[in-house]
Amino acid sequence: MIYLVRVTLVLGCCMFAVPAFSSLTFGDDEGLAGWDQDVPMVLTPTRLKQSEFDAPASVSVITADTIRHLQIKSVPEALRYASGMVVDYASGNSPRINYHGTNGLVPRRMQVLLDGISVYRTGYARVSWPTLPVAMNDIQYIEVIRSPSSSAFGQNSMMAAINIVTKAAESPEPPSLAYGFSNNEERHQQGSFSGQVNDRMNFMVSVSSWYSTGYDENLKGVERRDGSDMNYLRSKLHMQLSDQTSASWFGAYAEGVHEHEYRSPKQTSFPDVQEQDQYYQAEVTHAFNANHEIKIKSHYSHAKQKKEWGNCYPAIYFLDSLSALDQVNPDHAEAILAGENYPTTFSFDSEEARLAAQVADDIAALGDGANENVCGTMNENGTETKWDVEIEDTISLNDSLRMVYGVGYQHQSMDSETMLDGRVSTAGYRAFGNGEWKLGRWTMNAGFMAEEERHLDRVEYSPRIGINYRLNSDSVVRYSLSKAVRTPDILETDRDWQYQQVDPSTKVLGSDEIYFYMRASFEGELSSEEIISNELGWVGRIYRDAYTFHYDAKLFYDRLSNLISEKMTYLSYSASNGGNSTLKGIDLELDTTFPLSGYISQLSVHGRYSYVDATTNRFYERSLHADHTGSIYGILKTVRNEFVSFSYYGNSPINGEAFDGYELGGGKQFIVNGHGLEFSGKAVYYPDLNHKMTVTETFNVENNSTSPWTFYLSTRIDF
Repeated sequence: MIYLVRVTLVLGCCMFAVPAFSSLTFGDDEGLAGWDQDVPMVLTPTRLKQSEFDAPASVSVITADTIRHLQIKSVPEALRYASGMVVDYASGNSPRINYHGTNGLVPRRMQVLLDGISVYRTGYARVSWPTLPVAMNDIQYIEVIRSPSSSAFGQNSMMAAINIVTKAAESPEPPSLAYGFSNNEERHQQGSFSGQVNDRMNFMVSVSSWYSTGYDENLKGVERRDGSDMNYLRSKLHMQLSDQTSASWFGAYAEGVHEHEYRSPKQTSFPDVQEQDQYYQAEVTHAFNANHEIKIKSHYSHAKQKKEWGNCYPAIYFLDSLSALDQVNPDHAEAILAGENYPTTFSFDSEEARLAAQVADDIAALGDGANENVCGTMNENGTETKWDVEIEDTISLNDSLRMVYGVGYQHQSMDSETMLDGRVSTAGYRAFGNGEWKLGRWTMNAGFMAEEERHLDRVEYSPRIGINYRLNSDSVVRYSLSKAVRTPDILETDRDWQYQQVDPSTKVLGSDEIYFYMRASFEGELSSEEIISNELGWVGRIYRDAYTFHYDAKLFYDRLSNLISEKMTYLSYSASNGGNSTLKGIDLELDTTFPLSGYISQLSVHGRYSYVDATTNRFYERSLHADHTGSIYGILKTVRNEFVSFSYYGNSPINGEAFDGYELGGGKQFIVNGHGLEFSGKAVYYPDLNHKMTVTETFNVENNSTSPWTFYLSTRIDF
């Protein structure tokens, strides 16, 4: 069905190509001051509030109106409606998302911000999408910067940046309650309240929960354990301290459980994960005058993971001597466990010979107990903390030149006895700047980020330059060249991974402090992943009588190098910067709105399409790659507060596995005793009941459904 998307969008391009080109005029520059009227404004690409026509990057904006009318249930679901975003699932609670695909095992080349706070976990180098402490009803809009963004947001903004902006406390809304459920036992609940303490202080509080059972069956045809049960709390406070100074505070909390099926072949219980995340931010803004503003902000995050499971292994697996031998020669240790004779290829006075003899002595000391199970609990518990402080200065020197610049400091740490044998901390400084210079029809953007991280012992530079040329008041062409980086995470550079058998049922050689024999550590050096991106774009809008049409087309050529492509596992991990990829293709976004007369008041239709031609020297860099991705959706509104929506989204095969999804929804709002009451529902159809996700070159996980249909019903009341 992806070909339906391609054909429809190509036809749409052809349909509007003639009026688009016919609208191009290359006259004088008179009246430039009024050209930005009604052009959407964006904030995230450069930290400057800019017209979409002046920004150096392509931006997709998913509004609260779109979220409401498409009845979008989660942020990953919303991202299907941004050009170039690839959304896949390793399990029901483990989305794998990245811009233009590439490595899907642990997508880690995209920055995600929640009201300006990075929710990217630098310890594990991932975003935990199910634990994002935000309800969809609280979102004002989502900006997706479809371009390398390290010049604005630093490391880990390598390929794109997503900024989730929630509704402001200084714009109070009526209290509301919402509830939704599906035939697959998924439930969403949310309540929010905002108000005014006095004429200078506003607040808002939101409480929500989400419950899902995930997919129905796994590859063995038994019940899939990939559900989630999460609770969220989020609050905002805004204070106008004076006419020139304001302060704001943000706090968010998430806690709950994610089901996991498998962690060990000898497990006796499931390795479910208990999550507890906290985010806090304080910000003070002072305006010296209309053209000069300074902002000081600090945020703190704390993410705690408790992942434990029971298991039973023979006592021989917990011998210290076997662990030492495994470090010298893993094959020799494996042969002993398999009861095989290992060929004598070493000298009898070597360390390997000494350790092999010690293992034999220890096995003899265990006697018949060597192969008897020792049961206990293993874990992958861990805590990540991050503290960040930043000073940002924004100044307009004149009508043509303005800039934002600043400095920041970040300290982050990770604690895990299993993964790191304790605590590892890193710290770093950064300096950044972005400037915009307008010269007639030309707009030039230049930005940079310089970052120093102690554990990498070097400075990383991420520059970007963009040149925009206004063809007329309604269209612009732009070119941008940028470099961005992703720094290796703590587990990639400092892992020291060994499982302790906690509370063992039997002592081993008189000790109850015992460890599984394998110990995985990395002692090499890794450098940052890099991307050099070239983009050529054409953005514009067309007015024809009653309808409006918006288009955003981008050609891109990206070269990714120094990629760390390997999957980090306990059994096998040999990290290197040997991966490289080249991505080239096109992103296309089309939006049109038809105001209508009569009962139907408005029809809007939107199309998204991306083609990516990828070449790489690493298998895993294609584990989330699809040549074609796209979506089409439409929203019809009536004069009686009713709406109908339809959508399609899908991708061509990812390692042989294509995906198609169809949705049809509708709703109506009533006014009852001055309160707004809305009922809505949608049907979702996934024709493929069997979905696979690449794990290795020879193995895929399977997420199977027993029915292609899911039905949702929701209600909301605004008091």
